[in-house]
Amino acid sequence: MEVAAIILIYSVVLYGYRLYKSSTDPVYLERPLFALYLNINFRWFYPLSSLWQELLIKPLWQDNVKQAMGGNKKGTLIYIGLLFCIYHMHFPLYFMVAAGVLCILTGILYERDRNIWGVWALHFFLGFLPRAVGLA
Repeated sequence: MEVAAIILIYSVVLYGYRLYKSSTDPVYLERPLFALYLNINFRWFYPLSSLWQELLIKPLWQDNVKQAMGGNKKGTLIYIGLLFCIYHMHFPLYFMVAAGVLCILTGILYERDRNIWGVWALHFFLGFLPRAVGLA
């Protein structure tokens, strides 16, 4: 349930920030308030890509690394966050750091709930909405 609340709050904040940017920066006025932008960098493939990333990171890497570390959850989350950061090294540094932090936070949710679908939905919306409202 908290995943839906996070997505809703994130959506409202992003949309509010977009409205603010539209009133202060003429570059944003030229962009639509919402668009799918499916033609940019394989955005149409992002739902499958984010699902693949979560399936690779959480059930495969996180569970096996935790087992190899003797059940050390904190160490596992930090290690997996660093791996996810490296996985996104073709993006700018701030994006890599954000991806690593997101991986740690979603890893905590995955450890608690043992459910990949909420983690995937959070990953998808956090990555998709900034582009959809014209901020990325």
